[in-house]
Order: sequence, then C-alpha cells, then structure tokens
Amino acid sequence: METGACERSESIKPRGNSFRCSEDSCARSIRKTIDIKNFSGTQYKVSADFSWKKNQAPNRLGVKLRASEDGSKYVAVGYDPSSKQVYLDRTKDGESITRQNTKVKLDGNPTNIKLAVYVDTSSIEVFVNNGEKVLTQVVYPNPEQPSDSKGLAFFAESGKVTITRAVGEHFESIWGNNPTINAPDHQTVSYRSEFDPLDGVRAQDPKDGDLTSAIKVSGDKVNTKKPGTYRITYTVSNVAGVQAKHQTTVRVTPREKNNLFINQAGCFTAPVFFCLQRKPMCSRAMFTVGKLS
Repeated sequence: METGACERSESIKPRGNSFRCSEDSCARSIRKTIDIKNFSGTQYKVSADFSWKKNQAPNRLGVKLRASEDGSKYVAVGYDPSSKQVYLDRTKDGESITRQNTKVKLDGNPTNIKLAVYVDTSSIEVFVNNGEKVLTQVVYPNPEQPSDSKGLAFFAESGKVTITRAVGEHFESIWGNNPTINAPDHQTVSYRSEFDPLDGVRAQDPKDGDLTSAIKVSGDKVNTKKPGTYRITYTVSNVAGVQAKHQTTVRVTPREKNNLFINQAGCFTAPVFFCLQRKPMCSRAMFTVGKLS
C-alpha cells in the first residue's frame, strides 16, 4: 500500500496488542492511504473520527480491513461525501463472486463522521456516529490465502481528511481460547554460564496449536558476566492477532571466590592469616594443602 502524506511527523503506532491515539498527540491529515504497521489480525475493533473542510472534501474516506500484504485485496468501510452514504464494500476481497455494496445514507451535509468497526473472522459490523446507523455483512476475504488477509489501513481518495481518536484493540475470547506462554516467572543463572532465553519456553494456542517458533523476546539482554537482575518479556500472537505476554526475572549470581592457588611446584596452597600477640599487625602465610598428581 502507498503511504499517504501527512502534516505531522507522528504516526499511529501500535502499543502491544492495541493502538490508541488521543486527539492532541495523533491528529493527522491524509490524502491517500496510511498502513497501520505491526497491528494485524482477523478479530479486532477499530474506530476513528474523520473530519474535512467543504472545499477539501475527499471522494471517499474510511478504513481498509482484512487487507492482503500487497494491498490488492481488502474489505473497505467508508463514506462518500457526494452521495452522503456510508458503505461496506466487499468487491475487492479476493472472492470470485459478484458482490453488492451495503449502504446507508446520512442526513444533512456532514463534514465529520465517526466509524467504529467490529471485525471477526467472517463478519464485519459497522456503527456510524455512535450507533446512528449500523451495517452488518458476512465476509470471506482472500479465500485462496486466508492468512494473507490481516492488514489494516486508513484511506482518503483525493481531498484532505484529518483523523483523530484512532483506536484499535484485539478481541480476547471469553471462553479462554487465547494463546498461552509456558515460561518460568523467576530464573537463577550462574556467573559466566551459557544462557538461552528461549530454552524450555513454549507457546500454545487452542486453535492454532504450537506457536513456540513465533515467540519474540524483548527487554533486558542477560549478560552472565555481569551479576545482577534482568527482566525479559516473551510475546506471541495467534492467527487472529490475539497476543499473550509473559515476564521472567533472571538473576545472575556473583562469581564464587576461590582461595586456593597453585604454586610453581604444582602444589595447592591456601592463605592463612595470624596475628602477633604483642604487635597490632597481622601476617599472611601460605601452607601447602595438596599437590597435583
């Protein structure tokens, strides 16, 4: 997809399993398409406020859902200011079936609109202006490659549109069908020993199965040559985009002190301290405690 021009340097960046931008920090103007990077899936809610000036009204504006990586396939939820219609367009979802757009008409001549869209694996529900109008439709995007239908983007065709209060959140199943990470809460590692943060860590999803290979590690980089406490975070997402996190505290123990030495004769020696009775001083002597064979 083509990245659109904007007036501000701020971008809409996901944080963990969602993205949320306030009016002050993330207001931006778009003329084409803005991809939401690192946020994808098949089950989520996305909402945003769109506004424009009458002399800069776009031909269309809205959200592209369930988009393929190359941007050629998607389901569009948008608004056409000229016809005053909110629509749900499935004609480019990748199915070889003729589709009709689902539409509703708004009253008046608005220069702003709020869209809240609930996306599920095979359905999309749209709430316009906090429920003033509602659209619902089943979708089967990109059936030949269903895994390549998880992208999300905001768009405007011609004109100039300002987006504020953009929010995206993944759904979590109320039945507990979410990915899980099996990792220790605390771990102790010896000084200068080898440490692999993924050793023994597993991830599982009730529907997608083993997700161990998809685990990502972030946080502190554990240095076993430097005793101390480190915190690392494991994250994994299933196909629907639902994310699981687990934090582990790793403690690297101090170096063990060894008081044995080997002298030139090949003998183990140990230091012994003794103090003279009448002098305020101590001396050190080395006594042989063994010999190398």
